Order: sequence, then C-alpha cells, then structure tokens
Amino acid sequence: MTNSFNSEEIALVSLLDEDDDFIRAKVKDAITKKGLYGIQLLNSQGLHFSSSGNDDLSTEIFSEITKNELYSEFQNPTLNLEKVAYLVSLLEKDYYPFSEITDYFHKIVAKIEHNIDEDESKFRKLDRLNETFFGEEGYSGNVQDYYNINNSLLREVIRTREGIPLTLTIIYMAIAGRVGLELEGLALPGHFMCKFSHSSFTGVIDVFNGGRLLSFSEAHWFLASMGHDIDVEKFPIAGNAEIVLRLLKNFENVYTREKNHIKRHQVNELIKLVNEYV
Repeated sequence: MTNSFNSEEIALVSLLDEDDDFIRAKVKDAITKKGLYGIQLLNSQGLHFSSSGNDDLSTEIFSEITKNELYSEFQNPTLNLEKVAYLVSLLEKDYYPFSEITDYFHKIVAKIEHNIDEDESKFRKLDRLNETFFGEEGYSGNVQDYYNINNSLLREVIRTREGIPLTLTIIYMAIAGRVGLELEGLALPGHFMCKFSHSSFTGVIDVFNGGRLLSFSEAHWFLASMGHDIDVEKFPIAGNAEIVLRLLKNFENVYTREKNHIKRHQVNELIKLVNEYV
C-alpha cells in the first residue's frame, strides 16, 4: 500500500538540504522518531541525495531507525527472524513493506500444500519443499558473486533467487516452518546449514548446495574439505539472535571489503546491540 504524505511531511524532508547543521539535526531527529514510516517518507521524496553530506545523513537516519526497530523486536519473547532480517536489509536504504516478504512466503506455502496432505510424513513434506524451492522457484547459491551485498538482502535474494548460505537458509526455514517442518539453524564455521529430524533420522540440510540432505558424518567431511574439523552432531543450535548476529557480520565483511567506513560503523553499532541478546 502506498502512503500519501501531507505537505508538512514533504516540507520536513526538504529541510535536509538546509546548510544550517542545527536545522538538519532537528529534522533528522523528527524523521527518526517516525520509525519505518520515516524511511518510507524519505524514499518517497528521493532518498539518495546528490551531495555526499546528505547521503551520509540519510545513512545515519536509516541506521538509527533500524537500530530502534531492532531493539523493539528484541523485546518480544519470540524473536521473529524473518522480520529482523528484513529490518537489517534496510541498511541499504531500500524501503519496502514487510508484508511483501510474508505475502511471498504464503504464496510458496500454498504451492507446496496443494500437493501434500496435512498428515504427510516429514520426508514427503521436505521433498515437496525442495521441489518447489529449488525446482519451481529456482533458488541456488550465488557462487559467481558471493560477496555481493545483495546476497544478504532478503528481497534481493527472493528477486534473483540467489544468495549466500545464511539468507537462503533463513528463507527456506521460514517456508518450512509454515508447512510443519521445524528446522533449526546451524551457524557452522565457513557455512550455514539447518538441522532436520524425523523418526530415527537426524541430519543436516545444505540449502546453499541445492538442499542436499546430509548425515552428520557427511556434513563433517564436507566441512573438513573446507578446513574445519567439526563434530556437527554436537554443534549447538543457533538461536535467532545468533543468526541475526551472523547476518550483521556478513554486512560488516562486505562493507570492510568495499572500504565503506560509514556503513561499517553503523553495522558495528547494531552488532553491539545484538550481542547483548546472544
């Protein structure tokens, strides 16, 4: 849904072009207090200002709003992982309503449930999930451009159907949970997978590599080939806060590679916040 902003709100954004630092600071505070609505307001008036000073200021506003929204989400007893991943993606100053993500998930769930009964086994549900996610939707790991920031942005991963292990797994787990498959994240060194259990079988799913289902032994040897000697079976499950922290560190790595010191600083502030909940 598109908002219609009134003349006072539009005039407020225009004051960001003022030379007076005091006025700009007051406007920044006023927009920041509007939360996600403030981000939407900025986008509607052309957020990507031409001068570097205004661009830095817009980055600060996005970061401050994102930090406030994250803090609010972390006050909830049950942390909504997909909502937080959405909020983190706003660091790239691309506002869109969260409903865009959840509507897409509901569409995929409908496709999966169309061909399975409610009492189907977990293995059958997993097969149908993989058929839809990898076959029909065409998701895959972005091997060619692994360090592109778009691989960490929820909407971009959904748009391109390519991403890194973490974001692909976040989307995969969100859909799985909606069809009765409770998967658990594994923040393994150098890779991210999820744990799957059914009856006497427990193993891991490698979403980045086509959703292959591995035994703990197979996962161990896969990680060993990457230089990590890990007992996957005993590796602790990653809580949602830990997954968010890993996502933020991916942003930090990208901004470090790009030598984007302003955005790296903003991410470091968010990392400090999330560290309090890990």
